[in-house]
Amino acid sequence: MTKIFFGVTGLPATGKSTVGKHLQAEHGFFTLEGSRAIAEVNARKEQLILCERADYSRVFHAEQGRSGLDWITQRLLNESAYRRAHIGMRSRYEAETLRSNGGVLIATTCDIDTILADRIHMNDTKRPQNHAEYAQHVALDNALGNHLNEVIAGAEYIIDTRGMISDTHNQVDAIIETLTT
Repeated sequence: MTKIFFGVTGLPATGKSTVGKHLQAEHGFFTLEGSRAIAEVNARKEQLILCERADYSRVFHAEQGRSGLDWITQRLLNESAYRRAHIGMRSRYEAETLRSNGGVLIATTCDIDTILADRIHMNDTKRPQNHAEYAQHVALDNALGNHLNEVIAGAEYIIDTRGMISDTHNQVDAIIETLTT
């Protein structure tokens, strides 16, 4: 089995968790979601939701001060799993650590109209309700120093998540195939 270390990045609600679940279920990856790691640090049991993005970033940056700028990726590197993935990578420092350890960055992308339609179709309250709310989430990420656009621009692979979930899975499988042959 080929050793693989992924970082999955993308704007809010573009399918990062979907990719992570597929990596875990179909390819045996140990996955660590950034929001889950931050929730653990914050001693909260439930996953943070989008309207709490300011709290997410506050805790993330406080932990950077205690544990280093790349603390989530470092935590993942300490796992013994042969295949690992950091889901929700937002920081350039995390991306640099990923690459310096032989990792590959994947970005998920999706248009805003599909994201808004999915909120209605899937009754997913974590997704933004309208264009203004979506823009607000992206602006907050950038204002809080998360370097998200820079991290996305540096991805080695882009997964277009506008289609069916099976299409997303097929794109992930193709990346795995490329890296293991």
